[in-house]
Parts: sequence; structure tokens; C-alpha cells
Amino acid sequence: MKIYNLVKYSATAIAGVILLLAGISYMALGSDPRKRENAKNMAMYAIIGLVIIWATQVMVNFIVG
Repeated sequence: MKIYNLVKYSATAIAGVILLLAGISYMALGSDPRKRENAKNMAMYAIIGLVIIWATQVMVNFIVG
């Protein structure tokens, strides 16, 4: 469980940085639609990753418990 928590919080910190970078890219690259789309996709994938990582413990407890 300690390893899972370490991975979960590390991934959360990394995803937070990625979301920050995606937001900066989205604002700074407003004139190029392709780069804005890439920034939106980067943010979307970071959020999906966070949901998966944080929901894993609930799913395992539901299946095992």
C-alpha cells in the first residue's frame, strides 16, 4: 500500500505539472489551431490518467472486498 500511495501521489504531482504546461501552451499558442489542439489533448490525457490512478484503489477494493 505504501508503494501504491507513493506512485499515486507522484503521478498526481506530475499530472499537475503537465496540466500547468498544457494551460500555458494553450494560452501562449492561441494563433495556431493545431498546437492549441495538442495542448487540449495533453490536458485531457493528464486528467484521464488522474482519474484512472485515483479510481484504481476503489476498483480493487470492490473486486477483492
